[in-house]
Parts: sequence; C-alpha cells; structure tokens
Amino acid sequence: MRPTIRIFALGLLATSALAGLPRDAAATNGMNPICYGTDNCGMGGAGIALGGNVAGAILNPALSGRAGREILVSAGWLHADVTGQVKGTANGNNTAAPQDSEASDFPDGMLAINWKHNDQWAFNFSAFPGGGGATDWPNRRTGAGFGNTGGHDHQIRTRYFFFEPSVSYTPPQDKNWTFGLGAIISYQDMKTDSLGHNATQLAAANKQQTDSSMGAGFHVGIFWQPDPILAIGATYRSRVWSERYEEYRLARTFQGPMDMPQQWGVGMALKPPPVPKLTLAGDIKHIAWQSVKSIGGKEPAQGGFGWNNQFVYAVGAAYELTDKFTGRIGYNYGKSPIDGEHLFANFLFPAISEHHITAGASYKLTPTWELGASAFWSPENTVTNNPAGVDSYAQSGGKSFVSMEQYGAQISAKMKF
Repeated sequence: MRPTIRIFALGLLATSALAGLPRDAAATNGMNPICYGTDNCGMGGAGIALGGNVAGAILNPALSGRAGREILVSAGWLHADVTGQVKGTANGNNTAAPQDSEASDFPDGMLAINWKHNDQWAFNFSAFPGGGGATDWPNRRTGAGFGNTGGHDHQIRTRYFFFEPSVSYTPPQDKNWTFGLGAIISYQDMKTDSLGHNATQLAAANKQQTDSSMGAGFHVGIFWQPDPILAIGATYRSRVWSERYEEYRLARTFQGPMDMPQQWGVGMALKPPPVPKLTLAGDIKHIAWQSVKSIGGKEPAQGGFGWNNQFVYAVGAAYELTDKFTGRIGYNYGKSPIDGEHLFANFLFPAISEHHITAGASYKLTPTWELGASAFWSPENTVTNNPAGVDSYAQSGGKSFVSMEQYGAQISAKMKF
C-alpha cells in the first residue's frame, strides 16, 4: 500500500497546487466545466451512464460501483480569446475601442481515487474544479457610459474547487442496479473591482481584495444496466450552499452568496452488437442558474446578473482500436445562459461559450498503468447587448458585444491497485 499512498498524496498536492491558480470560465456550460478527466473530456462530457471510469463518480456517484481500484491524476491547460467592445448610450453615446481580455491562459487539474471494496460497496474520492471565470480588461466596462473615474470596473476572478467523497451500493439480489450518494465540500474565492448594484458606489467597489468562502451540498445517482448492451443513469446534484463574501458586502457587488445551482441529468450508454469495440454515450443535463439570486436574478439592481436556466446536451463515442489503444470523440452544446438583455451586466464575466468539439485517446502501458490525453475547441460565439433591455445596465451598454473562442488540452495518468 505504500506506493499507492505516495501516489495519492502526490496527486492531491499537485491538484491542490493547480486549484490555487486562476481558472477561467473556459470549456464550460455557463461556469460549470463540461467534463472531468481525459476519458470523459474526450467524449464531450457524456458519461452519466458510462461505467469503468474512475472519474465517473463526479458525474454520477453510482458509477463508483462500476469501476475498479484506480487512481487518476490529470493536468491541463485552457486558453480563451475574449474580445469585447463597450458602446455606451449615456454621456453622449460614448464608445470605447474594442479590447482583448488579458486573462487568457489557465492551468487545470483533478484527482480521483476509487476503491471497490466488494461486489456491493464501493467508495470514491474526487477533487476537481467546480467552475469559475476571469477577465482582465485594459479599460473599464462603464467608461463609455458613466465617464472615466479611473481604475474601477474592469476585472474579476472567481474560482470554485470541489471535494466529493461518495459511496455506492449494488444490491446482491439485483446486480443490474447501483445507487450512489456523495457529499460536496466546496471552496471558492474571488477578487474584483466591479461596480455594486448602485453604479455610483465606485469607491466601495474598488477593493481588489481576495475573499473566500466554504460551501456544501449533496449528490445522488442511479445506474441501471439490464444487459451488456445498454446502460441508463440518472443523477441529481443539489445546490451548493456557500458562505457570503464578506469583503464585498459593503460594495453590494453581490446581493447574496454565490451558490452553485442545483442540476439534474440523465444519460444512456450503448455498445452496438455489430461493433463490439464501439461505445456510444449521450447525456442531457439541466442547470438551474435562475434559482441562485446572485446569479440568475433578472435585475442587477435587485442582486442578480440575469442568467437563464440551461439545458446541456453531450454525446460521445469511444472505439478500441487495439487491446491497448482507445480513441474518443465528442460534442457538447449548451445555449449561453447570458442573453442580449444582460450582456452588459456580464461584460466582466461573459460565460457565453456554447459549442464544444472534443477528442481524446488512452494507451495502456502495462496492466497497471494507463496514459490519457484529450483536447477541445469551442468555436467563437458572440453576444450583443440589447440597449432596450430590462434594466439600467442594459440601457447603458448600447450595442456592446463580447466574442469568445476557447481551446485547450490535458493529459492524465491512471494506476490500478
């Protein structure tokens, strides 16, 4: 067990170090990651009903019972090209020149360990990014609409990191079913010089102090495999209730805590009999951004940024080219939760990516060790502000726009023990 303990400790240290660095809202559905680990990321994030993956319990805690005794450590890199232009309607319809966010390259990483105790019980521990976002504009968002008061309202960075221990149970009388339960422990931090809900509170908002909070939630899942060809899964992740950011209470940057919203998902995995080396997977998820007032509230003056609820669709395929080499492709789509009436309010946090194209592969070096890799590309998406929107932020934003394109890759090492 000593080598296993050492690898686990090194993996946890490496993952914690990566968690301490900025992470953009890249390769995301809203600000949620689209996938976890190279196998899942190669398949576009589809995997709620796909067993055999040590990181599968992050998607569905029941899947720990369908994986063996394994440790996975992954590390990666994300790049976001973000361009925006502020076109104000106030103060003489001032217009700022187009600008590029200086926050563009970010590390990524995760750790998962699975312990199948026997045919009934299995345990999993995963540490992974829970989401986040960052921009660093050279010029203020509100420079065009409210005049130049210097140094305010141009930068934000927020980061979520989740720790999830989970357990699964397979009834001995019906091994086609597995049930899972996980506990979510979250750490998040933020710094910003964003305006408060009252645009005149510049002095209070210009803090740039890093504030942090802890949170908690739960995660349940079901897996059903009636035969070797078909598997079905379902999962529910609760709202992750978080402490409020105390440093930004006076600035009224947020009206309440920055909880992560509840989400549910269903998935299917299929191994077509004519092609036994092919595995297909598809998921549908729903993310309830509107249930969190500080994110989904429709009026910034009332404490929200107008995010809409989001359906996410993920499909993927894996093919065993040889006994050692497996290739993967995938596609993930989620309509931007930020619409044109709220683009200006979210100019500092434009989580507008929609389409994601992914690919990956894994290679078994030995019966114990396996290496993996994956990559993604999110084509450019543009959202333009509607100055006839529902709030003063939209009306002040004129025909402002933000465009975002993303790409990145990661590698992993997996060990059976």
